[in-house]
This record gives sequence, C-alpha cells and structure tokens, in this order.
Amino acid sequence: MRVWFVLGAVVGVVGLLVWLIIHKPQPTRRVGPVDLKGVGAAILYFPDIRGDRLISHSVSDLNQEWREKLTKIIALLTDPPRQGLEPALPPGTRLLSANVTGKVLVLNFNRAFLEPSFWVGSEVAHLRFQALVYTVTGLTGTQSVQILVDGQTPPALGGHIELSEPVKRDPTIIP
Repeated sequence: MRVWFVLGAVVGVVGLLVWLIIHKPQPTRRVGPVDLKGVGAAILYFPDIRGDRLISHSVSDLNQEWREKLTKIIALLTDPPRQGLEPALPPGTRLLSANVTGKVLVLNFNRAFLEPSFWVGSEVAHLRFQALVYTVTGLTGTQSVQILVDGQTPPALGGHIELSEPVKRDPTIIP
C-alpha cells in the first residue's frame, strides 16, 4: 500500500512538472513596441484575387520612426502604391498600436478593419488577410499575428477568418 502511495506521489510530481514546462508563459518582449530599427525597405504583399496568390511589392522609403513605418505600411496595404494592386485592408483602416509578445505580433486596429463588405467571400477574404500576415511577419520576424480591434478580440472576418488566436502564414499560398 505504501509503495502505491509513493508511486502515485512521484507520478503526480512528474505530471505537474511536465504541465509547468508545457504551459510555461511566453516572455513578453516589447521593443519600442515593435523593433523596426534599420528597416528602410520592406516587401509588401497584396492579394491577386484572380490568380489566387499574393503579389509582392517592394517599398524603400521607410526611414521613419517605428510607429510611422507601421502606419505607412498599413496605409499602403489599404491604398496600394501602384495601379493593378488590390488593397489588402479595408478603406479607413488605421493601426492604433502594435506590440510583440514572444513570436506573436499583436496589431490593434480601429473598427474600419471589420468592414463586412470588404471581407465577403472566403477565398478573397483569406487572400486579403494573408497579404497582411505575410507583410508584417516578414517585416518584424515574428511567426504569427494576433488581431485586435479597439483593444478587443474581433469576430471572425466575414464569418470566415477566425481571429481568436494568432494566425500564421498559410504555406499553401504562393507569394
């Protein structure tokens, strides 16, 4: 009986240690909140709705402070820099804040981000959202993007794109 009690205690302690290791909180890393020092150029991605892919577009005049860089990138994704590129974000979308937590970039947008008519159609919405994900993860070196709207987790975009968890690049999309 005593052996079973000791064995049960050992299993319990080992289980607790495994749980603690698995659920170890990610360290919060805030760097100004997003470290874009030395980033004077970036590759932006735009949806090619007819071709089911992303189109890359390089911009090189990004010598501003980090907040201005991200604000400019979001503005370019909303209003593409050249004709023939589709916007990745709805008109009026503004970035309110950005922070990095571990390998996750947290972007907080205004309510214009949720414009329902922009996110119609699951494939189109997916391409548009992935254009944002590819652009910002490539710029910041993060692995995924968590979206907030006015500081809150938004509903699914167009009823198709779940935003309750961070979103990674879709490897099936060819940029």
